[in-house]
Amino acid sequence: MKTSIAALSLILAAIAPEWSIAADITSTFDTTDDSWKVIVIPDGGPYTTVVFGPLTPTLSRTGGNPGGHIFSADPQGLDGTFYFDAPARFLGDQSSSYGRALLYDVKSSGGGQEFTEADVVLVGRNGIVLVINTGISPATDWKTRAVLLHESAGWRIGGLSGTPPSKTQFMSVISDLSVLRIRGDLIFGTEITYLDNVVLQSARTEVPTTQMGIRVSAIEVFWNSIPNHKYVVQWRTDIGISTWLDLGPSVLGTGSTMRVTDQIPDGSPRRFYRVVEIP
Repeated sequence: MKTSIAALSLILAAIAPEWSIAADITSTFDTTDDSWKVIVIPDGGPYTTVVFGPLTPTLSRTGGNPGGHIFSADPQGLDGTFYFDAPARFLGDQSSSYGRALLYDVKSSGGGQEFTEADVVLVGRNGIVLVINTGISPATDWKTRAVLLHESAGWRIGGLSGTPPSKTQFMSVISDLSVLRIRGDLIFGTEITYLDNVVLQSARTEVPTTQMGIRVSAIEVFWNSIPNHKYVVQWRTDIGISTWLDLGPSVLGTGSTMRVTDQIPDGSPRRFYRVVEIP
């Protein structure tokens, strides 16, 4: 009897979790103003008081960074600072953004001297107001501003001269956010301010939701045969100790490549194969 091991195969079910990822909230303004508004609040606050607006900003589908953008002229004849006011989808429970950043692109038409004011305003439904000044000067070309959503990033309670928030206070605001405002009034005098690519980053929390599987349901064993020689394909589940079992009846060699297929029942353990030449 001649024995040759022609193929050695393991059948394993490949199971991997499917992951869902909390998405960033974005406004690119390529085709819509995304329901952003323009409002005016008193200089230096209170930052929850709206003295004018809301107005709808102008949408331009070109000239952004890139693509579209929104813009607004500084409302005239008013004693206050104008802001871009975020729509509802940027509000509510944004606790997954803790430690991430609020990103936005902004530029100004120029024409005056800059002044210090809160660049971003966050208000929680609990009444806590958080403000921050980025310390970045306005520019007439697009600049990206990144505001870290963390209590140690320079946020102040109530106004720029207020005290820094604790982590508990900061989380209480972003966990139930009622207002998110980005300053548009960057300089003294008349100006137009342009806004693009607002991104509220989210922590990418991976949550297993479903399972996916890959299963090989058939194995093809093949070997080079000798004419008129008989062969049988055998299998077993353990390479060392289990008994070899015939996969089917013997086959007669033709001098070409012989092929035998094994249909694997679902849930079967791994299988090892050999081809045996018999008298």
